[in-house]
Amino acid sequence: PDALDSSEEVITETLRSAFARSVRALKAVLLDQAVIAGIGNIYADEICHRAGIAPACPVDRLADDSAFISQLALSIRSILAEAVRAGGSTLRDYVDGNGQRGAAVSLHHVYGRGDQPCLTCGTPLVRASVAQRTTTWCPACQSADRPKCRAIRPSVTFEVVHKPFPPGVEKTRTPVPVSTGKC
Repeated sequence: PDALDSSEEVITETLRSAFARSVRALKAVLLDQAVIAGIGNIYADEICHRAGIAPACPVDRLADDSAFISQLALSIRSILAEAVRAGGSTLRDYVDGNGQRGAAVSLHHVYGRGDQPCLTCGTPLVRASVAQRTTTWCPACQSADRPKCRAIRPSVTFEVVHKPFPPGVEKTRTPVPVSTGKC
């Protein structure tokens, strides 16, 4: 189903079904257009943040958590609806049919903000690769310590990704710890 054209109930049932038959990371499932169409990398990060879950959490551990899946469905619909109202996210050169740049980038709480303070709690945001995509999340707001997510697959590791500094910017970034063994 399409994330914007489907009801929260349809999205909830679709997620519940997908979670029950997959061991992939939450972000990988959100990006899978065969599961729910319309979620890209930017909004997958924002959805995970609003739902309060680490994007690398294996979804099979969440399949029976009805409250979480309902919250996730609500987050999907609300994040995408807000982005549409704001005209989308212009990161470089996107413009709509009228030549207007999208303003949804001003709504981003985590995407593209690695190493900066979380807008919710002030904790430095972590940027790493999840589902082969650069992913940003707050280690405080997006709990990797949910009882069903904690230390599930010891083979899970995050590679910290840093974008190069723009010319003329002082290189004062503090290293971000690499997380291993937690979703």
